[in-house]
Amino acid sequence: MDIVRFLRRKLARPFVRDGKKYQARRDWEGALERYNKAARILGHSPGLSFSIGNILAELGMFDAAQESYAKASQDPQFLTRIMVAQAGMEERRGQWSAAIDAWERVLQDMASMEQSGRKQEWAMTPAKVLLHLAKCRQANGADLESERDFNLALVLDPSSRLDHEAVLMRSRLLAKTSKQASYSLLERGRRKFPADQGIALALIQCALDVGRREDASRLGREWLASAPGDALALRLLEVNGLAPSPAPES
Repeated sequence: MDIVRFLRRKLARPFVRDGKKYQARRDWEGALERYNKAARILGHSPGLSFSIGNILAELGMFDAAQESYAKASQDPQFLTRIMVAQAGMEERRGQWSAAIDAWERVLQDMASMEQSGRKQEWAMTPAKVLLHLAKCRQANGADLESERDFNLALVLDPSSRLDHEAVLMRSRLLAKTSKQASYSLLERGRRKFPADQGIALALIQCALDVGRREDASRLGREWLASAPGDALALRLLEVNGLAPSPAPES
């Protein structure tokens, strides 16, 4: 490594470290600011571009996230992680057909690697991918295919029924017969996965569905206190006439 590169990495290291701390606290804007400072020092860095892409996706800046993933893809070691990240991004955007295609490509690549003997560490298991597929298919109106993928995920990994994606799937299935039962399941899921955006937003929506507007408002404030500036949460609250404001300090 040349001395200039060495010095750049040394100067950037504190910003990367602080960025990770902010990311762990779900302070996406704080993390992005630190990562961008590191990027200005380092110049081209696929790993940093991948991290920045993930933060931009959390902020709902999907086009900018795609640009960062494109930069990261110049390093082959990030390709599989980028595939997973992009599938998750399409899911978060509510682009269900695109998300289904993306998750199916992830599964196909997993199968291809298994058959060829290539070794690659994935960000999630096949069962987890199937849970995401089940969620997207259900949102896209393909209930039979959704339940097929959900059941296959449980066969592959019975413990996946406790996964946060499984909680979301089970809540949607319950909602067909009892929205109140779905609400209770999501409440338990929220306690188990307090940092999970999908469960938090589903619980807010379910509270609205069962006529619990005050609870929906409270849940929204609590979530925004832990995830400031969450674009999807803000949109959900605003569309339903719930003015977002910080949760009161305890």
